[in-house]
Amino acid sequence: MKDPSSSKSDCTSTSHSSQSQLPREADEVALATNTASSAPLDQSIKRKSVVRYPILDILLAKNDPKEADRAGMPSDSVRLSQWKELRRKALPGQNPTDLVLVYAPTGLGGIEITARDYNRLEPGEFFNDTLVEFGTMRAFHKMQETNPTLAEQVHLFSSFFYSKLRSPLPSEGYQSVRKWTSKFNLFDKRYIIIPVNEDFHWYLCIIYNPKGALPPQMPPPRPASVITKPVMGQNQTKTIEVVDLDTDGEMDIETATVTNSPNACTLFVLDSFSRVSTNALRKVLVTYLLNEAIDKKLVGSEWDDHELEKWFQDHVVPEVAEVPRQQNFCDCGVYLVHFAEIFLSNPEKAIGYMMERGQSNSADESIWNKSGLKMQRITMKEEIDRLAVEWKAAR
Repeated sequence: MKDPSSSKSDCTSTSHSSQSQLPREADEVALATNTASSAPLDQSIKRKSVVRYPILDILLAKNDPKEADRAGMPSDSVRLSQWKELRRKALPGQNPTDLVLVYAPTGLGGIEITARDYNRLEPGEFFNDTLVEFGTMRAFHKMQETNPTLAEQVHLFSSFFYSKLRSPLPSEGYQSVRKWTSKFNLFDKRYIIIPVNEDFHWYLCIIYNPKGALPPQMPPPRPASVITKPVMGQNQTKTIEVVDLDTDGEMDIETATVTNSPNACTLFVLDSFSRVSTNALRKVLVTYLLNEAIDKKLVGSEWDDHELEKWFQDHVVPEVAEVPRQQNFCDCGVYLVHFAEIFLSNPEKAIGYMMERGQSNSADESIWNKSGLKMQRITMKEEIDRLAVEWKAAR
């Protein structure tokens, strides 16, 4: 599988080119040792540590308990010596690339979790693609075990799916993932789950009822710009701003009247940091659904290209879900996995909640289990420990 060192991490403001300039772990320990007994850290170091240097969060926590809470650390782990002990226990082997577990629930391929990946489950560490893949795939596998019929209505894409789609040329982006759906019709699924890493930030996308975006075989006369937006058990009309794709490919913002319908295709964005541009995201995924429909010959040949673009644009409705917000800069991957677990445990309940609540100002504890977020890292660690024992025994 991929080199873990190249895995995506979340919620850091640095670019790939600057990652090589960050201090190595040994340098971080030395820096921490030299400053552990000093006065409260300089504010410039404090600002950098939240984003770049998780180990410094330990020192910040020693001087300011509020920072320990922001970093998601329990109160008994704020001392450097205790952090070192946690670090030692988190690495089962001497080599960070040692395999801890190969998770292959279907028997084909597998997710390779190394000691370096496992260490990212510690408080203050950023999730990479390996942990996101494991967390989401494990939740989906549990659904397959408990409700295989419902699981047939779900498709879970890899965390690399969206990054491949974001090619400068949309046709090239689609070609890179075209064969991923060669054995099934994506539009027959009711729920499409897409983990997204964009600008080093993780969030979750769910496409509900993709079949609702398909046009009839014959193009109708062009009506006024009307978009159907599903709200369970309601039949209402409201006005929203939507993104339009011009003939030159540029995006415009226009006002459209939205009629609620349970048969529409809805793109839900579950972002714990409230920083996602739904316009750009929607453009990429609308283009993907359009290309997928054309490639699988689900669109009549009488459609004009521009009219077909407009149809898909008007029938894929963006909806920013009201979800719990992270309180630090390192937990967006944790939140993504948690949202996926909650959704897959009861998709219809989650969809109904997200549609009805809309832009409410509070995320309901009864649906999102916010208290469970604090245990997410520990729960995943215990799950990997248990599965690792079984995997090693079967080797």
